Amino acid sequence: MTVAAAASRPISAEMELRIAPTDAPGQTTWTVSYLDKVLPGGRQDRPYVLKSLDPAQGRYEIDERNGIILPATFLAGGLYAPFRLQDTLLQASYRLDGDRLIVEILSFNLAKPTTSGGQDGLPEVKGYAAGTLQRAVLSKVGDAGAAAPAAPASGAAPASTPPTAPPASAPTSAPTSAPAAPPAPPR
Repeated sequence: MTVAAAASRPISAEMELRIAPTDAPGQTTWTVSYLDKVLPGGRQDRPYVLKSLDPAQGRYEIDERNGIILPATFLAGGLYAPFRLQDTLLQASYRLDGDRLIVEILSFNLAKPTTSGGQDGLPEVKGYAAGTLQRAVLSKVGDAGAAAPAAPASGAAPASTPPTAPPASAPTSAPTSAPAAPPAPPR
């Protein structure tokens, strides 16, 4: 996983996502792990549960199992879960690209908007600059072993099933062994 911010050097850490069925209908474990020597014990696990509310309408929720539940929507091959934490809006997305899962969390500072429009019959529009981008490209691995680094394929067709309610071929364990390349700076 790479974390990039404007005017600073990207930082990298390994990330795993483990997806497994539960005994409860319409629920899947969705455990995100961050692996880095600076973390206590070298890792931080976030054991979430993904709940299917209305798959035909693309409605899901991510239950963080601590009282926080985030709505998520499956659209055009990706699962999207926007949420606000204090003055920061975060947009989490999970998209299948072949046998890889692209994970991105983009943040926006809501305290410092730009404002335009609002004159001559135009509505007022507030814009928000992106602050940081967390990005990981995860590859499926078996019960043991490490995955090779993966880069997104260009021109790949979008997935037809949510990565959160995976078919048998979707990633069930997805550590990365190298960070994804950071995005190019905006021009």
